[in-house]
Amino acid sequence: MSLRPFLTFEADFPDDAEWDENQELVVPGGKAMISAIREQVEGRGYACTAVEQHSYFGWRFDARRSAARVQCLVQLTGPWLLMTTLHHSMTDRLTMRRRDDEHESFVSLLQEILSHDSRFSCVKSYTREEYEHTSGPGCP
Repeated sequence: MSLRPFLTFEADFPDDAEWDENQELVVPGGKAMISAIREQVEGRGYACTAVEQHSYFGWRFDARRSAARVQCLVQLTGPWLLMTTLHHSMTDRLTMRRRDDEHESFVSLLQEILSHDSRFSCVKSYTREEYEHTSGPGCP
């Protein structure tokens, strides 16, 4: 089975983006939404960092259980896009240990959370290649 770390979905949360007087984006939307996801991840036994703004376009947090640390980054691309990236510890790199099974388990948890919370709909998952080559990753 291929790892599918790209999740797209629709979300029913108030728009919390902030704009300046010139209609330039100051704070991207999605903080309340990713905070709700983070809360559910933490409730499932993961230690999570605080939600932080990622550049000018998104929000992120890290989740850790055992030695695996996964970064979650969300941005609005049409439907919302949630990308996960596994970060290997120095020990893992030195011993060439892979934690792909833990990353896959975490992505499955995210799919479960998004699929069972009525605030989220049209949840789809993709490999990197599928996401990069799809013509419209959204709801039909």
